[in-house]
Amino acid sequence: MNFILQISNADENLLKALKGVINLYPQAKLRVKRGEDITLNGYTKGFEKEILKDLKEIKKQRKNGTLKTYDSVEEAFKAERLI
Repeated sequence: MNFILQISNADENLLKALKGVINLYPQAKLRVKRGEDITLNGYTKGFEKEILKDLKEIKKQRKNGTLKTYDSVEEAFKAERLI
């Protein structure tokens, strides 16, 4: 039987205590995966930063009139010479 346990705001003391409990069952295995902090929007901080940077660039291009937009996928593919 497998269990997946995700704990937020944990520290090393909690990890040490969990390891102690797991050690009581020799057949049990503990795998620790340290995750990145998630923002309120559900993304990692780095990914959210990238998205916000891209949105800023899109707004800039839209303001300058240099943003490429297409009415259909077919039009976009033809313009980029993919078909």
